[in-house]
Amino acid sequence: MRNKLKDRAGRRGRFTAQFSRFGLRRSQWGNTVTALMVDVRDESGDLVTDHLWFKVGKLMRELSLERGDRVEFYATVGAYEKANRDAWIDDDEPRRVTDYCLKRAAGFRKIGKPEATALPLFEESYGEDQQQPAQASTDAL
Repeated sequence: MRNKLKDRAGRRGRFTAQFSRFGLRRSQWGNTVTALMVDVRDESGDLVTDHLWFKVGKLMRELSLERGDRVEFYATVGAYEKANRDAWIDDDEPRRVTDYCLKRAAGFRKIGKPEATALPLFEESYGEDQQQPAQASTDAL
């Protein structure tokens, strides 16, 4: 359960999140494109949940989101029922539990791009007792 969201149930606020990836939700009415947002924080910067899924609308589609982009949006905290597969009741049905999400999200805008960081894939470090390998001389060629 998302306890930090539970405390804000029914209230609208400003949130920030990091875009992770797009997904596809299949249903009997067709497919819906979704977006996975991670590291969701409130206006004071406190982490409210580790991830949330949103339906992708026109405004979000126009942002051309890339992995790692930070976005800001407004949403209302709401409750929903979900099946808790770990808690079964007597008639072989999963027990329903209340969880919390962000509903009626609007005003999406990009507030930051991911920072490019150099990966030390080919860098080698040598300790004080080790010598660096000798460079091959090009004079002999």
